[in-house]
Amino acid sequence: MDETDVMNGQKKDTWFEKNKFCMVTDLPFRDCDARQHPKVSTWLGWLAEIAGYDYSARGLPRDMLLSKGQVFLLSRIQYKIERAPVTYDRLTVRTWERGTEAIWFLRDFEFLDSSGRLLASASTVWLLCDATTHRILRPSALEHQVGHSDERLPCATAVQLSAPDNMPPLGERIVVYSDLDANGHLYSAKYGDIFMDFLPESLQTADYETFLINYVKEGKSGEKLRLYGLSQGNGFIMKALHEDDSVCFTAQMKFAQ
Repeated sequence: MDETDVMNGQKKDTWFEKNKFCMVTDLPFRDCDARQHPKVSTWLGWLAEIAGYDYSARGLPRDMLLSKGQVFLLSRIQYKIERAPVTYDRLTVRTWERGTEAIWFLRDFEFLDSSGRLLASASTVWLLCDATTHRILRPSALEHQVGHSDERLPCATAVQLSAPDNMPPLGERIVVYSDLDANGHLYSAKYGDIFMDFLPESLQTADYETFLINYVKEGKSGEKLRLYGLSQGNGFIMKALHEDDSVCFTAQMKFAQ
């Protein structure tokens, strides 16, 4: 086992199992909701950050990508919960590249408890972009051999969402400085907080099984986002619009039946 933190040289439980990057993490109190389960933003944050650890371990840290004028941006995430961990639980996360499709980079995840039982699985879709213009680049522009796997998890592949027209308004949200990440725009995990804050109160503590989000156009500091949402069957769909009416994100949560 290699216990060197691939980001900053500190000791951390990380290792490889063939094509899978594995990492032990925990669920601190600050990252839990009122029921002591991971917040939606916690799940989204894990998925974004651990992918970065994997690339760093494989010799492709963010700084190296930036030196080549490139950056990975999340396009879609879907995760499926089998059993939610609770505060202070230790989890093992495993992630691997599933290959590419056209312009998309596919990456999967699984979260295991201390006994090795599956807690959750996730499918993510990424874009390689020009770091300055955010113009989409073809996978062939990446100086890294992308892994491929035929393994399938309980979570379905993250797909493109289509929100109904004329959904009722839910309110407005200003993007503030503390929402921003090192790329200078609304951090991918923060979208989960926005979704939950604008979800009807009766659904905020309901058990849910899957969460799917499409990142369409990043939010920037000072922007006013307009939120719209609608119940659909056993789920709730939501979208946010920029001030110019372009879509910022679309997301859907499906609840346990």
